[in-house]
Amino acid sequence: MWVTRFQLTSKDNIKQFITDAKNNGINNIFVQVRGGGQCFYKSEVEQRADVVTSDFDPLEYAVDQAHRNGLKIHAWVNMFYVWSKHEDPPISHIAGIHSDWLIKDKYGNSDNVEGLFLNPADKNVQSYLTSICIEIAKKYNINGLHLDYIRYPNASFGNENGNDIRCQQITGLVESIYYKLSHVNSNVELSAAVYPDITLAKLQKAQDWKKWLESGILDFVVPMAYRKTNEQFKDEMSAAAAIKTNKYILAGIGTYLVSREVFSQQVKTVRDIEKTYPKLKGWVLFSYDFLKSNRDYWNEIK
Repeated sequence: MWVTRFQLTSKDNIKQFITDAKNNGINNIFVQVRGGGQCFYKSEVEQRADVVTSDFDPLEYAVDQAHRNGLKIHAWVNMFYVWSKHEDPPISHIAGIHSDWLIKDKYGNSDNVEGLFLNPADKNVQSYLTSICIEIAKKYNINGLHLDYIRYPNASFGNENGNDIRCQQITGLVESIYYKLSHVNSNVELSAAVYPDITLAKLQKAQDWKKWLESGILDFVVPMAYRKTNEQFKDEMSAAAAIKTNKYILAGIGTYLVSREVFSQQVKTVRDIEKTYPKLKGWVLFSYDFLKSNRDYWNEIK
């Protein structure tokens, strides 16, 4: 289950999502400890989220509570995406300090997508993001490190030298983190949330996650198959599960997009696909924020 950073602002919130996870059979939680270019833990690298008090370490507390309750916890890190486009970032933000690190499309725009993205081709950016990931793995007793927005915004960005170069830049960062992580703590699993369509992920986002699995630089991926119909969901997850790899896959289900009936169908679809492709080993729900307010959905996974 993915838990967004908005649930990490107090001990009571953390206790609640841990309790809900345990009571409903969730065994892995993915907590968003970096979002909007700010962190929800004590860091010497990244700016601390201003909604968290200086005496509170949300990740430390979440790790402790998860392990006390027999749950695995993955530190979910937003990578290249650092700021929404609703307002300009403050000068103290990474996008303000290093505006030269931001990527622009072929028309010179940097904000015609979700928001501001760091440039995957910039070696300084790659070093910075790697240092964030390794710092977390060194300081916290996490079970996994989960990469999100590990991609280009779309095909208009960074395509001057062709898509193969873009793919090499993203893959190179994943590979670097994987090998450095293995030296820091080989027990920490490395995973990524990815676009579910293998071809479109590669062509539009330079996210060659099929290669990541085949080359073994990730332990697992979570295709975000957020689809409103079970038919679309089934097609995408069947294709993903058919990849030849000795790694494994979890299905990302967008609970917020579907009725309880369709959610139930998608859960059943995962269980059915698992029988044919055992490398598919369950699902991750997006997100706790929705489930917290729609508690009847829990009944579909018990």
